[in-house]
Amino acid sequence: SAFNRAVESVKPRGAIILKSTYAGSMDFNPAPIVVNELTIIGSRCGRFKDAVAYLKKYNPPLEKLISAEYPLEDALAAFAVSEKKETLKVVLRAFQN
Repeated sequence: SAFNRAVESVKPRGAIILKSTYAGSMDFNPAPIVVNELTIIGSRCGRFKDAVAYLKKYNPPLEKLISAEYPLEDALAAFAVSEKKETLKVVLRAFQN
């Protein structure tokens, strides 16, 4: 359902990035993809073992990569900030801690 939601949500000539290790099949209607000239890009996961080893060894300050955090209801403001050249990462929080 997330894929279909993405197809419904993206603007014409927009792109959808499929970032997942999902291995199942799905049913979808290709018409909106063709009519709206959408680009679908797959992105597989990298090698977690090497990434985890790096993080353990160097303990980089990853929190410095976060430029801003917003609650989910402020998603439009978060996307506006994410478009700025100096923004590295914007976090949307679905739940309050």
